Amino acid sequence: MFALEKGADAFIHTVIRKNVRPQETEAGYWDRHWDRQREDFRQHGVPLETRDAWWKNLYDEMADHYEHALDGVAGKRICELGAGSGFASLLLAKRGATITLVDFSPNSHAYAKELASYYSVPRERVAFQLQDMLSAAVPTDRADVVWNCGVIEHYAWPDAVRMVRTMAAHAKPGGTVMVTLPNLLSPELIYRMCAEGKGTEIFFSHRMLRRLMEEAGLQNVRVAPINYWVPSFLPHAWANRMRRSSFGRRLAGLCWLFNGIGTVPNDSSAHP
Repeated sequence: MFALEKGADAFIHTVIRKNVRPQETEAGYWDRHWDRQREDFRQHGVPLETRDAWWKNLYDEMADHYEHALDGVAGKRICELGAGSGFASLLLAKRGATITLVDFSPNSHAYAKELASYYSVPRERVAFQLQDMLSAAVPTDRADVVWNCGVIEHYAWPDAVRMVRTMAAHAKPGGTVMVTLPNLLSPELIYRMCAEGKGTEIFFSHRMLRRLMEEAGLQNVRVAPINYWVPSFLPHAWANRMRRSSFGRRLAGLCWLFNGIGTVPNDSSAHP
């Protein structure tokens, strides 16, 4: 099963240098990453997510994709388990959602708070939890939507299934789980991995993500690309025009990110 994907992953791991320090844990790697992001913010006074046009356009595309996939976000309770900066969720809060951001990295926790303050996200629409998503207590009033981006692909299949089950446990019965993953064969990811090295990412295809979410117990799973494929080394203005064009949408298979969305069974009360 998934022989082609395993071959692609083996190739990537062979030719791309690693950007993980010896004996460094996953939590340590991400705390170091978010420390760099916070330092960048301190140096420039403007977050990278807005200062760099490529990142700004990407996050705008992500927020548009999620709002469309969820049939609107205003009034919905959204929990991001493994939130990192939480920036995409903060954009959804600006569009009327109430969000909870959960992450195990102290630096990502601090950075998310800094971003929420910088972008004037109303306090009543955002809550922060410094916890590992696998140990976060399941609330009695569970969320309408539970999601994350760039988390699942760092873990082997059994752990990834467990994580999606945990996400489902935090969503209300009949609620929605979304999983967004990077396409390691996209032009942007190839460029970044060659320039910077890679972490512990495992290559996932669309069909792998669909199978993973179904194995975790989700129903009506569908997977779609997020229409943002133009690499960051191309002119930003041109890239933004391309993503809006009908031609650009035909190249969605080269997208940097793709998103799986599934429904929690109505009789679901199971914990992972």
